[in-house]
Amino acid sequence: MKNFIILIFVSIFIASCGSQTKFEKGYQKDVKTYTEEKDWGNLVKTYKDFLKNSTKQKKYRYKNVIINYNIYEAYLKLNQKQNADEYLKKTYQTFNELKAPKENSSEIKEDYKLAKFLAAKTNFLQIEKKISTYEKMPLGGEDYSINIKNKIAFAAELVELYDLIISKYSEPEWSFASYFRKGYLNQQFSEALMSAETPESFDVKEEFRYKKELEKFSKSFFNVAKNIYKEAYEYSIKLNINNEWTNKILVELNKIDSNTYKLVDKNEVKKDKSNKNVQKQEKEVK
Repeated sequence: MKNFIILIFVSIFIASCGSQTKFEKGYQKDVKTYTEEKDWGNLVKTYKDFLKNSTKQKKYRYKNVIINYNIYEAYLKLNQKQNADEYLKKTYQTFNELKAPKENSSEIKEDYKLAKFLAAKTNFLQIEKKISTYEKMPLGGEDYSINIKNKIAFAAELVELYDLIISKYSEPEWSFASYFRKGYLNQQFSEALMSAETPESFDVKEEFRYKKELEKFSKSFFNVAKNIYKEAYEYSIKLNINNEWTNKILVELNKIDSNTYKLVDKNEVKKDKSNKNVQKQEKEVK
């Protein structure tokens, strides 16, 4: 599916643009050709050439966000991580400088809608790069007090960034992705506390007290994670939203309370939909 995302965006672009100028016609033709040929290098060049000619044109302000994202995708296909990272940032940074459209143009509104979605996605992906660093932060050892404080501070920083995704873009997919991560940060902290290394200098009594305190501390973070998952899942039900991230939330809730939060068998869902379609057809025949 991801292999075709650039082509999808190209199709949207072509459908929304009229044959206004010779430059635009040439651009659309080149994008189509290079995409079909999987010539990502020339595709990047074509996108950048368009950006040079469209940056100062107000009607293209949201389309430029989309093109920045397409360049990011093309660089990924070229395995040029540094360049890809640059355009990952440019996608949401460019959008963040813009305001919502006041024009009644359906074309501009559609561009804005897609640009906002991609800005939320790329901003989220940028934050995700910090997760592995968070996971690797130690909690135990001789400096356990400092380690715990540092990890809590980093978790708070990440939570603030995820909250911005939720409030700034109001995009359901990436809002629920952010809710999931907020729950995960607390859950991972809880689990890390339970497996924290005991300082070698502790005697038996000190070790006992240390583990008891960590267990108590761990439980509080676990409860925070559970409440975040629970509230997010109930909110998704209320909004009738079901995506990759709401499913991840449900999986974690199922581990906590399998009786209340049951996993949905995808095959059963397909079977149920198939049966409903058959019943509908039978009614139509009658």
